[in-house]
Amino acid sequence: MIDKHAPFRFQLYVNAAGRQVIGFHIIFDPRAIYRAGVLEQITRAFASRGIPIIHYAVSHDLEGSSHGVVFVDLTDSDIEAEDLLMVLKNMPYVLDVKLLNPIFNGFVYDQYFFPLMIGEERGIIFLQREYEVFAKRIREELGSGFSAILYLLGHDIGVNVFQKGHRRLVGWDAEKLVKVSEALFQHLGFGIMKTIKLDMDRREAIIRIYGCFECELYKRSKKPSSHLVRGMIAGWFSQFFKSEVSVIESKCIAKGDPYCEFLVKSK
Repeated sequence: MIDKHAPFRFQLYVNAAGRQVIGFHIIFDPRAIYRAGVLEQITRAFASRGIPIIHYAVSHDLEGSSHGVVFVDLTDSDIEAEDLLMVLKNMPYVLDVKLLNPIFNGFVYDQYFFPLMIGEERGIIFLQREYEVFAKRIREELGSGFSAILYLLGHDIGVNVFQKGHRRLVGWDAEKLVKVSEALFQHLGFGIMKTIKLDMDRREAIIRIYGCFECELYKRSKKPSSHLVRGMIAGWFSQFFKSEVSVIESKCIAKGDPYCEFLVKSK
């Protein structure tokens, strides 16, 4: 199943050694988001001049000004960056444009985007080599005690996500709560979550996760290895079922299974 998905490469920079890359940070009129052809006019401005777009991203704001960034390659062009800047500034529904010059040859980034927002909340990103430090290396040093801490942290995260995130989005609609939890779990990069079974009367569930970020760190360990994510599931379902639950990881990619599977039961 995991092979049907494509990785999303999040970046607000371009690293192209030996290429003359620049960028433009564009501020759109609030009306632009509901006008057809706004993005097309920008891409056409570069395509008509034979300038390739390397990367493009937009941060939409349904109530205020949206912002976008476009990175282009001028290596094979004799057009000046300042000329392109004026072309973009004079487009309909464009309020302002900032030129993004490379900080060294081939590397340009957008210094205007900050902070990173996931919905209405600030987010941060840990790369695998970074979260591996606390999810694996510290755990290996401290043993089962730190595993228990990870579970408790996960439990608190799950409770918080349910109360301050998912429930505020969709209320107490059980079907919507399950669907939004699956969507945002994947959206945040934790893994692809599927609810295989949900029994509201018995307050039981079976949760399957493909590509669990935590268990991927322990492949070939020959035993279930989720503590943080297992705690997150427990905390979330404690609110969903309105009672404490036990969560057992019955299958795990760390021991060679194709996915991780968690059995949730009300205590």
